[in-house]
Amino acid sequence: MLIILALVILFLFLQTVLPESWRVLELPKWLTGLLGAVVTLVAIPALKKIIGDAARYLDPAPGNIKRRQEIRVKGVKLLQALHEKGYQRIIVVGHSLGSVIGYDILTHAWPLYNKTGDLEKDHPCMTALEELVASGDYSVDAYQAMQSNVFAEMALNGYTWRVTDFVTLGSPLTHASILMAADEVDLREKQRSREFPTCPPELEKGKFSYPADRVHRWPHHAAVFGPTRWTNLYFPARAVIWGDLIGGPMKLQFGRSIRDVPVRTRLRGGLVSHTLYWVSGCSGRVDSHIRELREALALL
Repeated sequence: MLIILALVILFLFLQTVLPESWRVLELPKWLTGLLGAVVTLVAIPALKKIIGDAARYLDPAPGNIKRRQEIRVKGVKLLQALHEKGYQRIIVVGHSLGSVIGYDILTHAWPLYNKTGDLEKDHPCMTALEELVASGDYSVDAYQAMQSNVFAEMALNGYTWRVTDFVTLGSPLTHASILMAADEVDLREKQRSREFPTCPPELEKGKFSYPADRVHRWPHHAAVFGPTRWTNLYFPARAVIWGDLIGGPMKLQFGRSIRDVPVRTRLRGGLVSHTLYWVSGCSGRVDSHIRELREALALL
């Protein structure tokens, strides 16, 4: 993304020095130069800081690992405290770096609640789980409807996991292939080895549940997005300074059953909108970013 941004800036400044016959933009040179300066002064520092924070959090350097573990432990403890309060439904919402931390917390909290223990002796009925796995229908609407059934079924069978939804806003996870791995191939390999959960969960012999020799099966340790829905909101980037260069669609990185929702806002004319996902306007009209956020939270 930084390379693309640099090329755009170079293009804008070239338009101010090239001969008239070579120019592509039909704008005054002073305006083109001003646009290039605005992009340089506003977009690049913000992009470097936000993506840099995510890269630093995910970088396996010794100092970063220690801090990441401290954040992760506190996050998992917070999620455990919410579970202990007896809520029937918990929603994890993460914006920007917060979405990376939220994903990390869910990844490590899920195995603590995905325990069979005494449940294994009772052979709980997991019909909804088996139907979800067997259906092979991973289209977003069908999959999320079945996820609700799986969540309810697991609760009836004694599971205490209560996170129904993970909502990401302007998430750097859209760049996971460079932030969390060496490239797309490496990211996919880490997902296959269940280091990074996907939606739908990684399959093994056509299933994401175990054990293989039992009639009733349970989700594996990386199947958090079996019962938990994932919705991702992002402002599509346009001409570098409109929309959100940090966020983007998530399906290609983490799975086809994520609900990717492109949204728009009239605030600031949509200019550099990375921090506007939860900000409503004063006109009385509800922009799509607020409407879709409400829809994703499904509080009613």
